[in-house]
Amino acid sequence: MEVDMIKSIPLFFLVFILTATALPVAAQVNPDMQDVPDVIPPGVGKLRHSLLFGSQVELHWSAARDNVTPQKSLSYKLVYSEDSNLVGKMEDAEIKASVAMNWKENTLRRRVRFNPAKDYYYAVIVRDTAGNKALYRYVTFKISDTVPPKPGTMNYVRISSTRIQVVWSSGTDNVTPKERLDYKLVYSQDVNHVGNMSDAENKAAKGMNWSRNTLRATQIISVDRYYYFAVIVRDESGKKSLYPYISLINRDTAPPSIPSSPIWYTNTNKSDSYIDIYWKRAQDDTSTASELTYYVKKGKESALRNLLSAWDAATIGVVKGSAAIHSKKVKLTDMESLCNITPLSGSRGCAFFTVIVVDKAGNKALYPTVRVYYTSPDER
Repeated sequence: MEVDMIKSIPLFFLVFILTATALPVAAQVNPDMQDVPDVIPPGVGKLRHSLLFGSQVELHWSAARDNVTPQKSLSYKLVYSEDSNLVGKMEDAEIKASVAMNWKENTLRRRVRFNPAKDYYYAVIVRDTAGNKALYRYVTFKISDTVPPKPGTMNYVRISSTRIQVVWSSGTDNVTPKERLDYKLVYSQDVNHVGNMSDAENKAAKGMNWSRNTLRATQIISVDRYYYFAVIVRDESGKKSLYPYISLINRDTAPPSIPSSPIWYTNTNKSDSYIDIYWKRAQDDTSTASELTYYVKKGKESALRNLLSAWDAATIGVVKGSAAIHSKKVKLTDMESLCNITPLSGSRGCAFFTVIVVDKAGNKALYPTVRVYYTSPDER
């Protein structure tokens, strides 16, 4: 009876269903998934460029995005090449392309210089904190530089009879900066060889080959010849211009150089009626030692103090040759009445001598005067 009653009573059950969304966040994480590495590279933005002036350009790019690394923590590297294949794939861009900007965090622009005569391809590599990288699509640009540089002016400074320094002001260009212009110095003894670009490049001699941002050059020249100098300026696109030439005739106007302690004499003894005057060899820029001529002069001290009056004084000997030491014998009788001071005892006297050296161009130099004391022939 009791059993039947239980069977006839309806039973109701309450079932609770818990969904995953009702659990705390921590309960959703699978402990086995906490150390899964970040293997997804960043999503790249767009690379653009803006031409500035001359041969400068600014590369700028939109920030990349990453599933883990914040944008401000992404790093960028700017690479370039003249071959588009070297910036089209990651492996080539990292190994074979040149670096314009190395890794910098959160940097989205960079100014660079380029040669207008060449094609360049630039790309950006982005890297997240896990080391995953992605490559931006490259950009390329080129400026058509058709205007040659504008030349400056030229001049020269004489260093010696056989050396000059040619100087010139810098050229200017609409694209290439001044400091990146190249210069070449040419010269000839024929004015026609420096009057136009073709002859200046093919017929004139090279004083200085192409050199960047160089505004002077030293040149060795010969005496008694005409010279014509010109400069060629070249920009980075290869355009060239010719400076108006300068001319000079190289005359030897420099006198020989007198050595130190150059002149002296040897006293005679009583059995000799001569004294010996000695002097060291002079040096000259253009004349060889054997081409120098020495004039031995005698006279009063006042007459031998300057070159003009000494040249007019009496010549007692002319000596040529390349010896290191030259000499001239002088008779004591040739020295009579030359002393401009009172003899010490009536039996002593003095005279003054000098030497004038003349190079093959006629330039003269005066040796210091030497005073010679002597014993008169009557005393002997």
